[in-house]
Amino acid sequence: MTKPVSTQPKRNQNSPGQPVRQDGLVSFYPIRFHNLKRTIGIPTGILLILVAIIALFYGAFITWTAIQRFGRAVILRTLPIPLLIFIGGLIIGSLILLLTTRHGYDGIEIGSSGLSFKNGKNHKNIPWDSITRLDARINLIKFATSVIDVQSRAEFETVDEETFQITDQVTNSQELILRCREAILPRLFQRAQQALWQGEKITFHRDLVATPQALLIQKMPYYWQDIEPKFRKRKFALLEKTSSRELISLPINQLENADILLSLLENPPLKS
Repeated sequence: MTKPVSTQPKRNQNSPGQPVRQDGLVSFYPIRFHNLKRTIGIPTGILLILVAIIALFYGAFITWTAIQRFGRAVILRTLPIPLLIFIGGLIIGSLILLLTTRHGYDGIEIGSSGLSFKNGKNHKNIPWDSITRLDARINLIKFATSVIDVQSRAEFETVDEETFQITDQVTNSQELILRCREAILPRLFQRAQQALWQGEKITFHRDLVATPQALLIQKMPYYWQDIEPKFRKRKFALLEKTSSRELISLPINQLENADILLSLLENPPLKS
């Protein structure tokens, strides 16, 4: 018999407090190199504090020895440097430990209900239904004819007009962005269709506005079924199907909700 799946995220035994994927329900995508930062940060902080304590004891010892031989006048010659090392090491070491432990589990958690951005003690929960815009970009960096790097970024906007980003600073950002697209785009497309059915307009760019009957391209109406999209490098173009005449060409990063526009072109918002 198949056991029921719990909706609570499991905890990673190697990293307490860090939720990991459980049957696709909840996943945690930490900041890149977070394990390395913890591995380096914690020992470094402890080492600096130990050095500070040793410097203090050493300074106290040599100062006491010097006082026994030469009197209290030597305090200003023997104590200041060890004291400065103690204060500096204690402050820097404590700060490194504090930042490492506080931000050791920074990242993004994704679940069935939405996203949660974690930054230290600050957690910002974003339900899927509150997202009104999703723009995802994947850029290929080439040298000659070879792809040497892939940069990915996604930007969200909520009903409260707050914006959030997913960048390559997050581990497996491309996988995270793909899962976000799968969760968000169907909702945005359905919302866009309903808005058009109710006679509303949707602006993708100042020169691209969707209406129920047509797409306004530079304020000129074109029936949905008469135009088709084309991608040219980092530009998005719309062509007239019959003549292949280019109606408009725009940088893809200037469009809002480009995926929704493409979906509407594939599935024109005709009233039922």
